[in-house]
Amino acid sequence: MRRFTMGLAAALLVACQSGAQSQVAQLQADEIRATGTVEKVEVGVNCWRLAAEDGVSYELRTDQAPADLLENGRKVTVVLKPRTDLMSACQVGKLVDVVRVE
Repeated sequence: MRRFTMGLAAALLVACQSGAQSQVAQLQADEIRATGTVEKVEVGVNCWRLAAEDGVSYELRTDQAPADLLENGRKVTVVLKPRTDLMSACQVGKLVDVVRVE
């Protein structure tokens, strides 16, 4: 019985450690993690923004963001990379690339 208990404890320890490592991926130095609501903004052309919970707006470009992310009202957490080399006709927030949806 003791041998079974020790084996079970070891298996649980390994499972907990591997799960903890995969929960939140590390960010690169130039990345931002943001949680908020995706919104479709009717500005000339259809524009998309992430209204983050911290009050910052990020512009999501349709040519770069995953299509399934662009759903009006969707609550998401995403990892973003700021773009300073682009301009936008929408001007609904900081321009970013979507690195991944979490």
